[in-house]
Amino acid sequence: MNRFYNHYNDIGLYDICMKTNCTNTHKIPRISKIILNMGVKDVVSDKRRILPALLSLEMITGQRALITKSRKPLMSLKIRKGMVTGCKVVLRKSLMYNFLDKFITITLPRIKNFDGFQRMLVTNNGNISFRIKEPLSFFELEYEYDKFRELPPLDITLVTTGVNREEGLAVLSSFQFPFVK
Repeated sequence: MNRFYNHYNDIGLYDICMKTNCTNTHKIPRISKIILNMGVKDVVSDKRRILPALLSLEMITGQRALITKSRKPLMSLKIRKGMVTGCKVVLRKSLMYNFLDKFITITLPRIKNFDGFQRMLVTNNGNISFRIKEPLSFFELEYEYDKFRELPPLDITLVTTGVNREEGLAVLSSFQFPFVK
């Protein structure tokens, strides 16, 4: 299995249980899924602009990316209902832990001027969302720099089963998620 999953089962569950005072082991908060999203703004004029975003998400996660379409028309952006606006990937179970391990140990230290995440990014229901402006910091994309030169920013959302901010922080800190002190 994955080393992050084993660490979570061995040490993380006990740590979270102590921080949140859980009495039932089935109610201990967990990370349920990770959503990666890229919104491509130039896809309205040229539909081929979505291909680098799709390929980059598939290379980063190892899972096929889905094309997202608009739900409502936005006349100011010349977008009609049903037009392609970007792509996304939803990671669960072993792929989620593999991505989390790679992201925390390899990718975050490679981002320039990164000191950590603010604790205020964690929402009231325990989730965290942030944006990576340069997706080329992922080592899978570095070797194919010519293909992925003009990638849009990557939005990442970690969804937890926590019911408040403290439980979300406890789950994320058990995975050594870098927070600013």
